[in-house]
Amino acid sequence: MLSGPNHQGLVVADWRNNNGGEMGSDQVAAIRPIIAELEAADAEREGRPVRFFGSFSLPVEGGPWVEVYFDGEIIVNLWYPFQEEPLDYLAKLGIQPLPGAMVVEIRRPFCVLAFDRVPTSVLAKFIDTLFTEMYACGEDYEIDVALDTLAPMAG
Repeated sequence: MLSGPNHQGLVVADWRNNNGGEMGSDQVAAIRPIIAELEAADAEREGRPVRFFGSFSLPVEGGPWVEVYFDGEIIVNLWYPFQEEPLDYLAKLGIQPLPGAMVVEIRRPFCVLAFDRVPTSVLAKFIDTLFTEMYACGEDYEIDVALDTLAPMAG
């Protein structure tokens, strides 16, 4: 199980602008290529274990982060220090969860959610909304994105 950002993997891009901040929909544009890479890797794995996950985080130590991988469905591991049940908290904030939403695990300060597969742009916007609304980053925030290798599960 993932428990936080792992920036030991391949950093695909630094999407900050020259002023040190993100502008408008730049965050969604930064998130989408990582999701597309995950989708391509998932299409090629043919029953083999999941190898990659996308990591999205603020460039500050200990700040909010979201990790995503595909295993038939979308698995979202995220920083979650809040006391409310995750899906109830999203509803309270007015955030529409993706279809098929279910809580897989809560182990504060993180939780794992699962969703049905959706188009790349929909997932990218959902991740952006977690940062803008749930983590209260506002519309213009810096985001670090990476495609990381998932450690093999012991078994």
